[in-house]
Amino acid sequence: MTPLQSSVMQSADYDAATQTLFITFQSGVSYRYANVPPEVFTSLTRAESAGQYFTAHVRPQYSGEKVQE
Repeated sequence: MTPLQSSVMQSADYDAATQTLFITFQSGVSYRYANVPPEVFTSLTRAESAGQYFTAHVRPQYSGEKVQE
């Protein structure tokens, strides 16, 4: 897991084999996003504002599914 500097998100992880992005929010709830290219994960982790990047580039383009614990 890669820690994120965000008031909304805690961390992100990426499975390159399945192109799945995992995001854990500050609430502790995690979501998985399918068919996400690796450059989206890289850009998210390097963004000056991970929350703004997520809102602009991940949320509107990839459907999220809550990860059941």
